[in-house]
Amino acid sequence: MDTSMRERFLSFAEIIIRVPPLFIIDELLRIGLGLSTDNVVLEISEHSYKLAKVTDSTVNTMAPSSLLDPFNFEYLAYKMHFIIVLKFLCCCLGCIAAICTFMLWTKHLIVVYLYLIPVGVIFISYWSNFSTMRAIITYMDSQKSTTSILDDILCLNLKYILNDGPGLLVIQNYVQQCILASIFCYLHLAPKHPILQKLLVLSFMAPSILGICPVPAQVLYHAPVFAALLPLAVCKFVIWYNGMTMLKTIYMGYQHAHNFISIYGLSALAETEWIRLNVPCVLRMFWMLRVGGQVFQILGNHYVEETFTYYVMLRTLLVNSCETLTAVLGLTSIISSICHYIGCLFQWVLLTEDGDDTSIGTVSAILFYMLALQTGLTSLDREKRLVRLCRNFCLLFTAVLHFVHNIVNPLLMSLSASHNPAFHRHLRALAVCAFLILFPCSSLAERSVPS
Repeated sequence: MDTSMRERFLSFAEIIIRVPPLFIIDELLRIGLGLSTDNVVLEISEHSYKLAKVTDSTVNTMAPSSLLDPFNFEYLAYKMHFIIVLKFLCCCLGCIAAICTFMLWTKHLIVVYLYLIPVGVIFISYWSNFSTMRAIITYMDSQKSTTSILDDILCLNLKYILNDGPGLLVIQNYVQQCILASIFCYLHLAPKHPILQKLLVLSFMAPSILGICPVPAQVLYHAPVFAALLPLAVCKFVIWYNGMTMLKTIYMGYQHAHNFISIYGLSALAETEWIRLNVPCVLRMFWMLRVGGQVFQILGNHYVEETFTYYVMLRTLLVNSCETLTAVLGLTSIISSICHYIGCLFQWVLLTEDGDDTSIGTVSAILFYMLALQTGLTSLDREKRLVRLCRNFCLLFTAVLHFVHNIVNPLLMSLSASHNPAFHRHLRALAVCAFLILFPCSSLAERSVPS
């Protein structure tokens, strides 16, 4: 039992660690790989021109480009195109990096996270320290005196600091920086010398310590930046020191894929990697986490509003669940799983073991994804996308009913030919036939009723 639970936990963990690259790809696709669909125009400022995003109605009221300085207009046009191309290349590079990370072996993927988590800890620490220092500077400016938080603490003015001052924020930052420092010191891959570990903890805590001392506001303002230099230097050292190992790992992966393709072919490689990466489970987990996050966001922002209804939330979730290709892949994986269990249900009802029901999940997934690509589901407006998605669901359900018919049809033929006296087998098959007739008729009747 313990071994089984351990295997399940490891399998679940292997699925979870492959989900973050999909979120990165999904976000890059959601912003159109940096190719914004907004109108970009030149807005006249006091001394020069600058780029601005406006609506269609505003474009018609803008001054014609002939009134602008031709030199400045040409320069800013080149600058605008350069920025767009640069953003596009960066987004493409991010997608390629996320795909490569997703396809790594589990041990290599864990090493990548050991590189990335300390960097993320540094940025979280920086933003926490920056917010705390800004609150302390605001508090000092409001006091209009040279006293510090330490002076108020020594004067036992604790109630004022905790209620009207940044006392709680400083305490919260102390605790948060202690946790972040512990995580960084435990996870970073540099040599863990005792002096270095103590200096790292001190660098995380330094802004919080300076925040309560009587130091100038400029020192507090720049303290988070200087506090992050040592941890960033450690991460940079680790990356440069292991750079050649990373390149060798990438080259070995390329060589392995090249040799596999030359021996077994590209389709065999795709099938092997599909099974190794457990792609359907990863896509399902990604889609459920994505929708779950949107549910929490909608409930947190709109639940108290009078216009909030669960029907509107469901419509919003359906529309958002297919706004990118990765989201459509996740929804396709969910639909494939549902259709597979529908096939298992009818197989259990009909007491059959073989048949085409085993391919219902796979064929339904292919059909739904092809319909999404053919109809341009991700590029439609929100209302049109919802209508198109419902139509695709109707076509998909028609295909599922066709598969169920292919299951029950040979069973009816065999029962009638063999004169099987088992009444329950005839009853089960006839019940499925009745469902195949009545359910589409009821759906058509509901559709024909005027709203």
